[in-house]
Amino acid sequence: MSEKFNKVILRVAPDGVYIKIKNEPMSISSVLAFLNQTELDTFDLEAVKQAYFERGVEVKISDNIENLKKIPDIEIKISDDKMKAYLKIKNTGFIEFLSLKYLLEKAYDIGISYGINKKVLLGMIKYDYRGKFVLFAEGTPPIKGKDAMIHYKFMPKKNKDEDNPNNKIDYKERNDLFIPVKKDQILAEKTPATQGTDGIDIFGNIIPAIPGQDKVLKRGENTQLIHNGLTLVAAISGLVDINGDTISVKNILIVNDVNIKTGNIDFEGTVLVNGNVDLGYRIKADNDIRIKGVIEGAILEAGKNVIIEKNFIGSEVGKIIANHSIKIRDLEFAYLEAKENIIITDSAVNCQILAGKSVEAIQGKGIIMGGEIIAIEGLSTKILGSKNGLKTIIKTGKSISVKEAVDKIDEYKSENKKRLINIEKSLEYMENLRFAHPESFDEEKKKQFNRLLNEKLAIEYEVKSMVKDIANNLKNVHPTEGSLVKVYKICYPGVEIWLNKYKYVVTKIMKHVEFVYINNKIEIRPLRK
Repeated sequence: MSEKFNKVILRVAPDGVYIKIKNEPMSISSVLAFLNQTELDTFDLEAVKQAYFERGVEVKISDNIENLKKIPDIEIKISDDKMKAYLKIKNTGFIEFLSLKYLLEKAYDIGISYGINKKVLLGMIKYDYRGKFVLFAEGTPPIKGKDAMIHYKFMPKKNKDEDNPNNKIDYKERNDLFIPVKKDQILAEKTPATQGTDGIDIFGNIIPAIPGQDKVLKRGENTQLIHNGLTLVAAISGLVDINGDTISVKNILIVNDVNIKTGNIDFEGTVLVNGNVDLGYRIKADNDIRIKGVIEGAILEAGKNVIIEKNFIGSEVGKIIANHSIKIRDLEFAYLEAKENIIITDSAVNCQILAGKSVEAIQGKGIIMGGEIIAIEGLSTKILGSKNGLKTIIKTGKSISVKEAVDKIDEYKSENKKRLINIEKSLEYMENLRFAHPESFDEEKKKQFNRLLNEKLAIEYEVKSMVKDIANNLKNVHPTEGSLVKVYKICYPGVEIWLNKYKYVVTKIMKHVEFVYINNKIEIRPLRK
């Protein structure tokens, strides 16, 4: 019967019964058999034939509606979670009095009060949709709260050299192995968890939402929480350290070696290198620099002290500059500059050394040979000069003008620092380019390289000239009593000693002596213990 009913539609109206036969295969016998199964007592056969031949047209077949079952059976099915309701109009009876109001009352009778789709119910009536369950009511599921999120705001530095338009990697400027941050810099921000949105089932019952999981923004060493614990900032300048979900800032950077893996280092704290520093790399620290291994041709700049436990091979390009003092074991063909003291625990060979206070080489071998050493407050060493007469110049003297000259050098370096760094970066980039892609290093690139190199050399030459001016100042200022050079073992011929403006050249081996400026002359006397 259900198959036939899907093909034949009967409608009961106040003035009678109407039939419409769908344009699908069905015999006239089947139509009559179907009508005989209904409660319709009499019908107009000719009208039925008309409807049969005029498929899809509604035709009145009877005026008698007294004995008809006017309201069909309704079945409602509810899902186990009470979030959905389905309605089925059974394949019996007629739909004359089937209205939206009637269907809503059926739903209300069993408690359904939320999420009813009236358009669906009207469609079921209009299109006489029978025999299948149709979703007509649906609740709103709860929305789970969002979990708290921690957003990290620190990122590795990018290489943004203005002379590097192709944005090639400068392996000496890599910082992806450690992340420096500044004081008060935002390290992380927390987005709080949300409570979510409650749901409601088809019976109008509230379904509580599951709140999002919280995450604690944990502050570690040298960090501070602000904004009600939602923002973490650095309490000092230093290096980010993450241990699990705890963020700290360390004021010491520890690396094994400084090479292509680390790149150059620029750190607002103390730098500790457990290994070596390769040729051409640079370390800059606002506090101390301490290196346990060997350094070759590197540039070190410290806001405080530099301590090197092994050798520094300057290769005529290496430099160590300290705002306080330097302590080093062995060095050769290097430039050292400290505003305070320089301590050499073994030997210095062919170096240019400038100390705002004293130079001391009385530990270990205690050798100073070759080069030029300027020590404002004096020099002490075990061995000065060499057997083969290597030219060694020592200049010392407490002089206001000399200190002013040192300050002038500092000022010049500060003024040219940024430009010099940019030049060095550009040269390094172009060197990398020439090595990796020699075909792209054309004549224009060569000209640019030479221009930058000449500018770099000019700046460095100016610094060296200023250092020489300090030596000249030592000759032309009013002498200060007590300036001296101490040699605890041997002073070889060929050593040139300046005490203020007075010069003395050693012509024979001398042992256990000190050179003292007193009474407007240099006195040489046995070393007092």
